Amino acid sequence: MAVGVKMGPGMPHESVPQGCEAQWVSVNGDVTEVALWFNAVRRADVRRSALVLGPNGAAELASAADFGAGPAAPVGPVAGYLYEPDGAVIRAGLVADVAQELGGHLVDEHIAYICAPALADTPFARAYKVLDVMPYNVKALKAWVKQEGITVLDIKKRGTAVTPEELRKQLLPGGRNAGKKGAGKTATLVLTRIGEDRVAIVVEPVATGT
Repeated sequence: MAVGVKMGPGMPHESVPQGCEAQWVSVNGDVTEVALWFNAVRRADVRRSALVLGPNGAAELASAADFGAGPAAPVGPVAGYLYEPDGAVIRAGLVADVAQELGGHLVDEHIAYICAPALADTPFARAYKVLDVMPYNVKALKAWVKQEGITVLDIKKRGTAVTPEELRKQLLPGGRNAGKKGAGKTATLVLTRIGEDRVAIVVEPVATGT
């Protein structure tokens, strides 16, 4: 009998039954569910997958390997282009597969950020050009914001307890983004850690065709 079960996207890998296909689904960047497919609707060559639905259509990345048994991505420096994998890719444990497709590496073995030397068009990650890498230091970052004349600051984070909203209040004059985007100089910061070190990566979003 064909059986499909819809579950919440936070379902841990160890709770996914054997003998089924687990498909995490994201819609416009938000992970909405994981679907478990059994019997006739299960694909024999797929154990886990990420289905990404966006304005340009659907794309899927799949693996026959069980959880934790896929390729291992190398770890390297922050340089070139930084890629932020889609949430469905992360939930499905396919970050290393995306790194392999991009010819890239992780910036830390426990953090879902990928760097690659070249820009590639992929539906499975958002790309940013790396402009600078600085140690995470509020005083130094505040001086950088002032020196650069930044009035709008987009802050992303992974692997750190820093709250973007609170940090933005500390860094910007007046404590918040001044006016609408486009009214002043805009910058994007990615906060993460590399080993034991917390870093702030200055990036520029890259528009791709996907």
